[in-house]
Amino acid sequence: MRRALPRLLRAALGAAVGLLLLELGLRGLGAGLAAVDAARRGPAGEGRPQVLCLGACYTLGLGSPPEAAWPRQLEGLLRARRPDLDPVVVNGGVRGKNIDHFAPGLGELLGRTGADVLIVNVNRRLDPPEAPPPSPLRLVRLLRLALHGPPPAVDPLEVARTDPLAAQIASAEARIRGAPNDGSGWRELAQLRRRRADPAGAREALLRALGPQVPGPGDALLLFELAVSLGEDEVAAAHLEQARAAQGFVEGFPSLAARRRAEDPRPDLDHALHEALDACRHALLTGDLDAALRAAEAALDRDPDAAEAWELRRYARARLGLPADADRPALLARAARDLPAGVRQGLRPGAEAADPAAAGAAFEAAYRALLAQVKADAEAAGAALLIEDLASLPDQRPALARVHAELGVPLLDLQARLEAHPDPASLFHPTQALRLNPDGNRWVAAQVADALEAHGLLPAGAP
Repeated sequence: MRRALPRLLRAALGAAVGLLLLELGLRGLGAGLAAVDAARRGPAGEGRPQVLCLGACYTLGLGSPPEAAWPRQLEGLLRARRPDLDPVVVNGGVRGKNIDHFAPGLGELLGRTGADVLIVNVNRRLDPPEAPPPSPLRLVRLLRLALHGPPPAVDPLEVARTDPLAAQIASAEARIRGAPNDGSGWRELAQLRRRRADPAGAREALLRALGPQVPGPGDALLLFELAVSLGEDEVAAAHLEQARAAQGFVEGFPSLAARRRAEDPRPDLDHALHEALDACRHALLTGDLDAALRAAEAALDRDPDAAEAWELRRYARARLGLPADADRPALLARAARDLPAGVRQGLRPGAEAADPAAAGAAFEAAYRALLAQVKADAEAAGAALLIEDLASLPDQRPALARVHAELGVPLLDLQARLEAHPDPASLFHPTQALRLNPDGNRWVAAQVADALEAHGLLPAGAP
């Protein structure tokens, strides 16, 4: 009993610390979005309705300038269609996330941002438990409200930011203006721009960091991948040759890559995916294009959304003289039949059920519980709710339709509309796989604006 007591105390302390960290993280996200909203509304815009968009890479607008992301274009469309409302649209996209990421803390987030309309993306990356328990944050909110009253107003930012990643880039650029010869600042900017899917900007920053010095093999390999993203295959080949020429780099790359993966601090890192990507890079370094193509395919079997894998696959196919994919815009629905049943239904690798029927039932039950929670939080906050399904899988859509009909929540079938588009290639970046171009973002914004109007989700205008 004496030995058990310290373990119980440690467990209780760990749970308390975990809840505190979750609460602090939620406060940060809510405060950031509220500050963005306050800055964009401005003192003269008090009372303007707010539309809050939550989703992953497509919501964030990776591959396009922040002002070209579809939430920003939606704002322009709604203001043109409804000048009586003059709404504000806030981009709350988080890379690689899904509705299950936002659901547990949604009530808190809506309370801090005061959104009038909520748009949430559901995609293939769903990772919920079969029946999510009531969020402990609900109890935290009620207790805090009873003890302290409503949370204090958040001071507005001096300059509105389109999204957190854009804010980080702007901050890094400001630091560089104060220290233009700081190579570490330029390297940080290169990494941030790469995360934003801006290969041209990332390359520019990396070259500024390097200055007159010859790139080392690691930098040469990075320059190779950036050139591949830009479709500059001959430039990419020259950088790859530069990396190959470094003594011992090709031979030591597997152990170097394995150490980097082992030291990566991200708790949700898919090690199998990154192992396949590193195998592809190593095969390209050795000149084995067939092995590189197989490794890229293995990475895509693990995660069909892995843009790096698509780009390296495109390069390997081009160097082998194979034709380019004619149906590239359909990559969002790629190889669903070849994936494990649970992955097809939207459960992450490792969570898949033994057979398709069980996987489908698990997905539908999990999504029903998530959507019910999101709907309840939206109704409690007085926010209208729209779900869109860009990057969902074919096997998911019948279950989505059933759950939405059952719960009475509007569903915008963006993925089906994309696949039915007469020229879907015109909506995508020509060399950056899975990235919408500005026209594609404009198309999504128009679909969302039409759905908001069709379902009567916008607030009533002035009489």
